[in-house]
Amino acid sequence: GMASDTDKTAAMKMEKYHISSQEHSRRASTATNHSTEVGGMLECAAIPVAAALGFLAIWTHKSARRRGVAKKLLDAARGNFFFGIVVRRDLCAFTPPTAVGLLFAKRYCADCGALLLFRHT
Repeated sequence: GMASDTDKTAAMKMEKYHISSQEHSRRASTATNHSTEVGGMLECAAIPVAAALGFLAIWTHKSARRRGVAKKLLDAARGNFFFGIVVRRDLCAFTPPTAVGLLFAKRYCADCGALLLFRHT
């Protein structure tokens, strides 16, 4: 049968940033003193890193999670943000995410060597 709108619900808000982002949180295997996880909170050093694309929020309905919807949304954004090029994952920045969002972002950027985080000021 047809999937309901609720099952298809996914929302993503993104904006174009030519910014210096907050420094990245590296995966545990390559962690440095610049970023650490303390009691579940992410602490980031204020070392500026250029980002081409920033994801302010991404959300999928609970019933649509773990189906690749969020990944497809981010892939589509990276592929359509600039005409003719795909923004590399290591040039994408995320606002400080929720715990679940952080897990997703770490998986999404697993081969990048770093996860860029920024604060919208």
